[in-house]
Amino acid sequence: MKNTKKEIVKVAKAMFMSKGYDNTSMQAIIDEVGIAKGTLYHHFSNKQAIMDYVLNDTLDTMILKAQKIASNERVDITTRIVMLLTKLSLDDDEEYLLQHIHKPENIKLNYYQNKLMLKKMTPILGDLIESGVKEKIFAVQQPYQLAEFIIIYITEAFDYNLNLSKTEEEEKISFFLMTLERLLGLKAGTFEEIINASKK
Repeated sequence: MKNTKKEIVKVAKAMFMSKGYDNTSMQAIIDEVGIAKGTLYHHFSNKQAIMDYVLNDTLDTMILKAQKIASNERVDITTRIVMLLTKLSLDDDEEYLLQHIHKPENIKLNYYQNKLMLKKMTPILGDLIESGVKEKIFAVQQPYQLAEFIIIYITEAFDYNLNLSKTEEEEKISFFLMTLERLLGLKAGTFEEIINASKK
């Protein structure tokens, strides 16, 4: 039997991506899914409720990917840190989500996204840093506080609304990696070596 709610979300997400959130109506979703109006409103009170669900589902998927990376002991801890940090942003094909949640009228949604990211990612990143401390790879006294700081910095410094140019973004990334190396007690250039190696 078809899972109606799942089908609604699948169709709505595809339409948000192809047409944009503002250009997708509830009626268009109803027509595409092939259900009665009452059926849609039984699951979602409005279009914003659908977007909230899509966002939560997307963030959950991001967290699962992060957990998989963090638990992969075949990869060294420092490399896992780098890989994990790249999962703190949405994929390019989900640009519509970024455009939507960063609109002025969605400030609460943006706040919720950042709060959820902080809550779910801090223990994952913190566990990794703590493991690195135990293995004497990192020299950090408060792993979880550092993890929290890292996530807050990333969500704020690379906020979509800042409209950073490519040069500005590269400069911020370079500064962030240099600072993080110092905070972790790593030698300068460690992250750059890992990133360059991954491109080969």
